[in-house]
Amino acid sequence: MSTFAGRVAVVTGATRGIGRAIALELARQGCDVAFSYRSRADLADTLTRELDALGVRSLPAQVDSADLERVREMIARTRSELGEIHALVNNAGITRDKLLMMMGADDWKDVVDTNLTGVFNFCRAVIMPMMKAKSGAILNVTSVPSRSASSAPT
Repeated sequence: MSTFAGRVAVVTGATRGIGRAIALELARQGCDVAFSYRSRADLADTLTRELDALGVRSLPAQVDSADLERVREMIARTRSELGEIHALVNNAGITRDKLLMMMGADDWKDVVDTNLTGVFNFCRAVIMPMMKAKSGAILNVTSVPSRSASSAPT
């Protein structure tokens, strides 16, 4: 039996790519999965069906990770419907690959709000219950563009 069986995980940005693969693998290991998505309800519905088919409980939530109150609502709903949260995987992230002189303030704000504020908000929402339980894990996923300035001239 997997060490994830009967556990609850939250995965942000789980409807595509790495987040989707993480959510599905956690479910294959027996973990119930709550996941956030920003806009693609069709992809969230597909993932929900796939998670349910794996025999675990799932909870989709359309949440902008930059909105602390909505994040708190998602975490409260997850705890109410699925139980205490054992793991948080901060995966949601966006890029706006442009040269600095071409990047607008709105692009910059979107990247910072999603990639930094979102991580802060989800961590803040789960940390107290995890501390009270004296258990829990938080995994923050990054990508290669976060480690290089590939679009900057040298």
